[in-house]
Amino acid sequence: MFLKDIKSGYLSTLKVKSMYLGNSIIYQDTPPIDGFITFSSPNPFTLAWYASSNKTWDGTIQILSSNGVDWLTWPNGSTASGKIGPDNKYYLKVRGVGNTKISGNTSSTKTQSFKCNSGSNISVSGNIMTLLDYQTVLNGEIPTIANGAFNSLFRDFTTLTSINIKIPGYIKDYECYSMFRGCTGLTTIGEDMFITPTNNGGDIYPCNGSGCAQMFRDCSALQNICKIPFLTYNTTNCLQNMFISTPARFSGTSSGEYSYIFRLPPSGTATGLTQTVTGTTSPVTSISLNTTYFCNMPAV
Repeated sequence: MFLKDIKSGYLSTLKVKSMYLGNSIIYQDTPPIDGFITFSSPNPFTLAWYASSNKTWDGTIQILSSNGVDWLTWPNGSTASGKIGPDNKYYLKVRGVGNTKISGNTSSTKTQSFKCNSGSNISVSGNIMTLLDYQTVLNGEIPTIANGAFNSLFRDFTTLTSINIKIPGYIKDYECYSMFRGCTGLTTIGEDMFITPTNNGGDIYPCNGSGCAQMFRDCSALQNICKIPFLTYNTTNCLQNMFISTPARFSGTSSGEYSYIFRLPPSGTATGLTQTVTGTTSPVTSISLNTTYFCNMPAV
């Protein structure tokens, strides 16, 4: 048997996500990919678009119909409701066809986003790229991504409580800017949000420019942001102001509750990162490139 034929990996009885031979990966566990994102809630809910008269995507957005088979166009200006599932929870599945952007905004102004017309305790999961072109994602490829593609996509979605969204690909200027900003009900994030199983061992994809800046700004209830690895970004502008008005705090030394490693990249610019910690109760008031810090999450 050749090494490339390995189909699964175990350490004793524990299944592992990846295996290496020296510096080369010989096995990578790749979970199946759904061709859509899923909103879910234990309660009935209805979603709409923030700018109901302003269609900003350049292809089509579709929702799965109540028969669980047909996909229907979700036109801008209309609402979509979660359908009850066999577990008595409510689900809304959404995908895109032929899009390169959803908002396409390259400024800090919110132009388009999901909004909740009614409901509570809503979660969202799936590969965000399926909102652009689901078939490209299912083919194992990354769709064409326009600048500002997902800018402010869930901004001010205050009934959103958890996200398990995958953001693979090369994130560049404004593509995920302010994506979850103002989600004051958001408490947890999938800890592998930025990690994609690839032939380089599932490394975190790099980020250029302001790609993820202000992503979680004003998420005042967020409890696990320190556990998310931000390790291989090309420029610190990507993280600009990301933690403003969240409970995250940073220290230059590992002690007590400051235990989650947060390392800044060796090059780029620290513009905006000082504002991230200024005015908080962090033991540090500024942060520098090529430096390891330690993060904690105080009780909310």
